[in-house]
Amino acid sequence: MGDSQARTGRDARRPAPLTTSNPRRGTEASPPVVRLLQLQQRAGNAAVGALVGSTSEPPGAPTVQRKKKGRKGVARYAGPKLSVKLREMQAGGSLAHGGEPIPLSESDIFLLQSVANVESRGQVAGVNTWDNQYVSMGFKQVVLGWGSLYDVIRMAPSAFARHDIRIGSGEYAIRLRGKTVKQPKIEGADDPEELRTEPWPTRFLEAGLDDEIISALVVYALQDERELYGKVGKKVGKKTHPYMNDPTVRAWLFQAYNNRPAFAVKAAAATIRKTTGKDLTRDEFLDVVADAIRAEYRKRKDKPERGGNEEWKANNIIRKIPRSGTLAGGKLPPRVDQAPPEGAKAASGPPASADLLGLVVSLIGSGLGTANTIAGMLGLPDLATWMQTQGLDTNNLTNLLFFARHPELNGRRIRKDEPHLAKEWLSIRDGIAKPFLRDVARTDPAAKGGTGGTAPAAPAGPTPAGPAPAGPTPAGPTPSTAPTPPGHEPGAADPGGQAAFVKDAMRSTLELLPEKERKRFEGIEWGWLDYPGRKSKPISSMSADEVARYRRDASLKEHSSGRYFVGKHQDDADALFLALMRVRPGGGERRANLGPDAVLTKARFAKDQKAYDDYISSQLATLEGQGSARSKMMNKHAADKFAELYAAAKADGVVISVRNAFRDRSKAEAAAKRSDNPKAVASFSAHSMGLAMDLNLWTSSMSATGEKWTETSTGNFKNIMRMTASPAYKWMFTRGAEFGFYQYRREPWHWEFNPSGFKAQFFADAPHLGR
Repeated sequence: MGDSQARTGRDARRPAPLTTSNPRRGTEASPPVVRLLQLQQRAGNAAVGALVGSTSEPPGAPTVQRKKKGRKGVARYAGPKLSVKLREMQAGGSLAHGGEPIPLSESDIFLLQSVANVESRGQVAGVNTWDNQYVSMGFKQVVLGWGSLYDVIRMAPSAFARHDIRIGSGEYAIRLRGKTVKQPKIEGADDPEELRTEPWPTRFLEAGLDDEIISALVVYALQDERELYGKVGKKVGKKTHPYMNDPTVRAWLFQAYNNRPAFAVKAAAATIRKTTGKDLTRDEFLDVVADAIRAEYRKRKDKPERGGNEEWKANNIIRKIPRSGTLAGGKLPPRVDQAPPEGAKAASGPPASADLLGLVVSLIGSGLGTANTIAGMLGLPDLATWMQTQGLDTNNLTNLLFFARHPELNGRRIRKDEPHLAKEWLSIRDGIAKPFLRDVARTDPAAKGGTGGTAPAAPAGPTPAGPAPAGPTPAGPTPSTAPTPPGHEPGAADPGGQAAFVKDAMRSTLELLPEKERKRFEGIEWGWLDYPGRKSKPISSMSADEVARYRRDASLKEHSSGRYFVGKHQDDADALFLALMRVRPGGGERRANLGPDAVLTKARFAKDQKAYDDYISSQLATLEGQGSARSKMMNKHAADKFAELYAAAKADGVVISVRNAFRDRSKAEAAAKRSDNPKAVASFSAHSMGLAMDLNLWTSSMSATGEKWTETSTGNFKNIMRMTASPAYKWMFTRGAEFGFYQYRREPWHWEFNPSGFKAQFFADAPHLGR
């Protein structure tokens, strides 16, 4: 890697070409929609690639390890394709940093994947220990020598600590570019040479697969890009060109900045100076960018056998991030960030009907254009009417997008044991299909009064899925082929009664609401910041780009104070919690430390804290099926009833799993002092009384896909909505009161034991404390 800021070895292999076959299944006959999309891909349509499949290796595939000739160390890569991983993290809510979700556009994902193409063979993780940087890691390849690795460790110290990587005391003296650079030691390695050999390469490689560290690398990369354009702005002022936003241009310049920062800034400035005010085609503009990057690299001296300069490095960037490529290697439609220039016409008229359907579906799925942009690009001024004639309502559009991603599922419904697929279908519907149809309704006059932009969403009365069709059914916009999640069909019934409702991971407690309320809440497009009281970080601490991104997020609004952003539907969310409490069997909240049903209030507790602490500790007992840890204990009366509850739920096919219960007050107080939100870790609560438990709200199949919805999930309100479909939650919601357990209304995971008249029973062994 020489003395570059961050890159992998020059022999990193290019990603495999796009294919829709699966090596574990063999080649299968493609359904018509997939064949159509493949034709579009071969014709150069970029967006199709993201729909038809990925070039990633399956998780768990063997990593590649190479030794640099004559040098000590390795280059290794692991994980799936980065773009696939980022989309999975987005869908699961784990793409977040500092408690805030990271909003990524398709262009952002392409940018990051392009970096990975050059640095980590396109995969999520890479580690390099053979060059003068000692350690380079991650898809961006942050390095020890120049210090970017330390920056990322400081962004996620606890995540790195999980992999036994910590910044220690003392310093390394590292020779780079003829000078000595001092960097902190990595704890456990007194000499940086130790980092070249095991166990360090494995530790850094595994760290690169950690969701929290991936998120930190994403934030670090996007900050770097903002820094790049900030420096360019200082050179050229407000001059620019529309194609500077082109994904390939962004990727070329950013990877050059990742490798040689000064070269990238000069190349970007030179490009803007040469192109400002000129009407160029995309290819002509890319030629200017490529020549500017090569010109900067030619100025750097290099080995004679390499031509005496570093132009080969520029060529390496341009080769691995091809101008015709997007995430999956197809062509990018021209000028997707704006409508075609006035007077521009297709050479041979609009595409044929079948081709047009594939183009529209692929463009919608890629997020590369608005309704107006797509209508203009494809010559469809009556987009809403055309969509209506194609039957592209919400469900059918979702099905086309879903089948394009999963051709192997064509012709059958999603089964009850596939909640991850059901979740993906709903994510496509709510995150792509519905917003696009609303966009059509807003922007296309033909949508008024028609169904093209206002198609009904999938009904919410779920039933278990029936058997899959006997044979493959061609995919298309017809209800008979829809993979609609079980129970989301019109006229669905509930032949299995309450047991079927509880165990069906596609059914939610919203079904228990009166019809009018149910429709109201199901019709809301919930945003990630809709949990009542949640707010973004202060606007004053955001960069201009961050503020712009938050303002573009349709789910957010600026608080009346102007100091931060909040979700638009926080009041609706509070109303939803109240509505569910009204229909909960056995009644709503019965707080153990607050209100008229309190067993022990904070004021009473403060009068003799030690006596109450000692008594509470003496009353603790283990919970059935939860192990013997003190954090899983509850008051003995609660534990007795929990044993009955646990057995009853198990008999119904539901396992109740406790994440935590009793919290030692002294530890809670210390945690509250450390927390940014002390209220979230109360020092005196029902937990410290042994009367509260927080549940894990995921099924075994969900857990296998990494979905774990807990009290930490309020960072994205959509996770709260998913919790309402958890079998464990639905069982507790419908039967918890039978055993004396009541939910705190805003927290599906938080349950308190406080049956009627429980105060006397709680203090039975020390009645003087209860007076």
